[in-house]
Amino acid sequence: MKKSTKAILLILLVSILGTGGYFGYKEYIRRDKEKYLNALTESLSLTVNPEIAPVEYGSAFDVNTLIKEHSGELKIEGSIDTMKTGVQTVNFTVSGEDEKYGQYAEKKYSASAEVVDTQFPSIEIEKETLTVTEGTSLNVMPNITSVTDPVDGQLPEGDGVTASYTAVSDLNTNKPGKYTVTVTAADKNGNQTTRDFAVTVKEKPKPVVTASAKVSANTSGNYSTIYSYVTGTMGLNKAAACGILANLYRESNFNPNTGGTYYGIVQWGGGRKSNLKSWCASNGYDYSSLSGQLAFMYHELKSSYSSCLSGLKSVENTEDGAAKAAEIFCRQYERAASVGTRTDLARAYFNK
Repeated sequence: MKKSTKAILLILLVSILGTGGYFGYKEYIRRDKEKYLNALTESLSLTVNPEIAPVEYGSAFDVNTLIKEHSGELKIEGSIDTMKTGVQTVNFTVSGEDEKYGQYAEKKYSASAEVVDTQFPSIEIEKETLTVTEGTSLNVMPNITSVTDPVDGQLPEGDGVTASYTAVSDLNTNKPGKYTVTVTAADKNGNQTTRDFAVTVKEKPKPVVTASAKVSANTSGNYSTIYSYVTGTMGLNKAAACGILANLYRESNFNPNTGGTYYGIVQWGGGRKSNLKSWCASNGYDYSSLSGQLAFMYHELKSSYSSCLSGLKSVENTEDGAAKAAEIFCRQYERAASVGTRTDLARAYFNK
């Protein structure tokens, strides 16, 4: 074989061997990378805590308690919102890089926790039993002093279904008996609490009117005029008017021209009698007329006897209120020595 042919064959052989070595090297690197990546991936792990108890609504919660253990760099996506009940899921990613080639690998996991509300609202009341007299109005709501939830806080009055409370009863204050008021409170998650309290409606006392009061409780003479003035011009209720009428009847039998030293429907005496005359003269009234005496009486009640007028305005419009008004007018305006039968008479007028 010629020398030139041998040289060519040698060059070809070296070339073939070099190419095979290059591709062999690349395959080696690929396999080595794959080995390191698989090892890295195999080393990444996360174990979910199997003993996660339900999370209480409104409590503090560390999402890391969902994980028992892990390897690799941990990334948490999401959280457990304890102000919202129900099952909630958090996602986790563990990742890393191999030391030789810097290849990245990651694994994804998820874990869940259930938020539950096991705490119920509390209802506080002032009295276990309320007592009211037949025919008297009653608002039961002030007896409910507090309705609160451990998380939601103070609950407002509402429908008693969602984050509110209500009070329900068949209470009839016009009918004597025992009644139950049921207070129902519910938090935002529907947990309900109920609490009852009682209302006793007492029978209205029967009027006790003496024989003399029955005889004297007439509406003759100036009764209607005085009643209209007291309820109209003075603006007092029926009970207060009856209390005044009982006093005027006892003092003068509604006659403005009765008396001497003590004079008129009220039986003014001394300085008050002089004031009656001078005030009526200054204000265009005849002091001996019923209209003049009523106007002067109102003038006194608005000025020197304003506390008496306030007391008359405060009485309830009931038979008991009429008796109370009679006592107030007698003691504070008439300044009589004794109330006597005026309270009975006021009751009689109220029931006419």
